[in-house]
Amino acid sequence: MRCVPGTNRLSRLLRVGLPLCLIALAACAAPASDDATGTTADARRAALTRAMAQRDAAAIHREVEAANRALGDRVGVPERPDRFEPIPRDASPLTADEARRAVAPALARIAALRWWSDDTDPRTLGHPRREAAEVVTG
Repeated sequence: MRCVPGTNRLSRLLRVGLPLCLIALAACAAPASDDATGTTADARRAALTRAMAQRDAAAIHREVEAANRALGDRVGVPERPDRFEPIPRDASPLTADEARRAVAPALARIAALRWWSDDTDPRTLGHPRREAAEVVTG
């Protein structure tokens, strides 16, 4: 059999390169996992949703811990940055009375749900610390 110049290289490229390309394509098509277990964020979110629907506190804690481990230093960092929405130039500002009426339902709800006091020790809370902070930050 006669050897055609360049055939060996082409044959080797197909034999080695093609399978590598197929593996790379398969990896790109597969959902990305966020941790060493191969669990995706969507799978964790679904497991947490099931645990919450079943009101299973232990399962909820397990899923949250798993998500925190997977996120590592990214825990608490938003998935996407906030988007600033400017007030339209032609919008008229609220009057003091309109502002009071707009805020009154939220203030009543906060007062009804208030479980904290000014001298609460954050180390002894039975609630996440962010829960009280969320009231302040909105």
